[in-house]
Amino acid sequence: PSVSGYLLAKELEYLDGAIQNGEKPMAAIVGGSKVSSKITVLNALLDKCDKIIIGGGMVFTFLKAKGLSVGTSLVEDDYVE
Repeated sequence: PSVSGYLLAKELEYLDGAIQNGEKPMAAIVGGSKVSSKITVLNALLDKCDKIIIGGGMVFTFLKAKGLSVGTSLVEDDYVE
């Protein structure tokens, strides 16, 4: 098993302050390979950010959801509506 440490707690505290007290307009850049591990964060950012930029492998799930061809790229079909 693993546990979160002091550094992670400090990072979360900093990010919360930046989002709660940030200047507008605000943008967030979120990347990674899987939407499933970021969906909670993305939902929370929707109300706080003017723009959300999606990068990394998870972009292909969003592109497929918009009806675009993504070839053999990694897609989480459970998150495509």
